[in-house]
Amino acid sequence: MRFRYLTGLAALFLGLALTASAQQAEGPSQLAQGDAYLARASGPADFEAAYVAYLDAADAGISIGYARAGRMKETGQVTTGDRTDDNFEAAMLYTMGAEEGCYTCMLEAARMYDTAPNGVERNLSQALVWYSKAYEISFTKSDAEFANIKRVSSEGYDMAVGEMQAGNHWEAYHQFKTLCDFKGPGACYFLGMYLGAGNSPYGQDVPASLAPLAFACDQGVPNACKVHADLTGFVGPSAGRSNGYRAERYFKPVCDSDNPDYDACFNVAWLNYYTDYGLNDWETIRTYSVKACFDGGVPLSCNLAMKMAQMLGPPPGSVPTESGGNWGRSVDNAIGGIFAALASGAGAYAQSDSMGTSGSYSSANPGSSTGNVAAWQASRDWNEARRATANIGTVYSSSCRPGNSYC
Repeated sequence: MRFRYLTGLAALFLGLALTASAQQAEGPSQLAQGDAYLARASGPADFEAAYVAYLDAADAGISIGYARAGRMKETGQVTTGDRTDDNFEAAMLYTMGAEEGCYTCMLEAARMYDTAPNGVERNLSQALVWYSKAYEISFTKSDAEFANIKRVSSEGYDMAVGEMQAGNHWEAYHQFKTLCDFKGPGACYFLGMYLGAGNSPYGQDVPASLAPLAFACDQGVPNACKVHADLTGFVGPSAGRSNGYRAERYFKPVCDSDNPDYDACFNVAWLNYYTDYGLNDWETIRTYSVKACFDGGVPLSCNLAMKMAQMLGPPPGSVPTESGGNWGRSVDNAIGGIFAALASGAGAYAQSDSMGTSGSYSSANPGSSTGNVAAWQASRDWNEARRATANIGTVYSSSCRPGNSYC
């Protein structure tokens, strides 16, 4: 009985192997048969038979069959009687072959999406995909092949911007995503803006917006560093260390400029205050929080300066807190509320109707942070705070900007 069972399994596997072997032999044979139908020595070519043979070869795993069948459709050798339908079917055949790894099919699919003959909608993102994939497996990797990629990238970006400006955000979003995948800095910026905006076609996903915006920032795209920095704060410490460093790198020169933005000064201090950003420089927290408080009158920065004054004495990192961190949190879980008003880059863009209906950012939990801040302000002795912070040793600690109501 056992012998019979094993014999049955062996027969099954042998049958599968023979079937696979037959298919492998059958594919090239069908391809050759298609060629023979087109080059008949006696009588006219049999286009219909050749077309069927090429499709059979493609079904058997010979992907070049898609290219030859597609060419017959595109040139009208096999036709539905409607040139628009023929072109559409040819594009689909080329694409199917391209997905199977056929180099010729990749080039033909790219050409169809690039030139958009009747029946094929122009899609430069798809053209870029197939031109690029063909270039990757090309033996020559010629300048002409690469020039196609550069041209389509540039034209695709312009087309995506046009779609966005026309309010076709679904199309624009997908084109920017494809172009960003190919490391297009401008496309990554707009993809990040879409992901960061509450009225994005796919909804708001601020954490996902940080990676494309970080790339755009590093490539020098105007405004990308500001939006990235603002949204890093909006996400909070979970944004991670690399984003924290980029955000600090943006906010510091904005604070240290001849016309300081004191909210940026506070942001520098707060990014260092939260351990999960990976910055945690004691002197930076003191310097920038006191500058934002006394020079800029930023209320939350005064909270932080007060906390730092209270923590003078123990060495940095030695003060345990309720959350388990080494620096303390002057306002519990306030990061969303603190940065909410600062996330103006993508928010202003959304309000301009550039991405559809207007919208702006808001804190995920503003009530808790606002309540804590109000309670602290009510019990604060600011003269005592000034005396305490004077011992910190920064140039900003012993003076207060005229008109600052917190001094």
